[in-house]
Amino acid sequence: MLQKDKDLYRLKKDALISSFHRQGFSHFEARCKAVLSLANNAIHLDYN
Repeated sequence: MLQKDKDLYRLKKDALISSFHRQGFSHFEARCKAVLSLANNAIHLDYN
């Protein structure tokens, strides 16, 4: 994976964590939901 891709992934993950945390999820729950959301998006991108 390129450094640019890693940085973009990290930014997206951090943004999702912040969003889920503001919605009332614990930090652990927010991290888990963010990673699962990114994985789900990656799976759907591969099929399209």
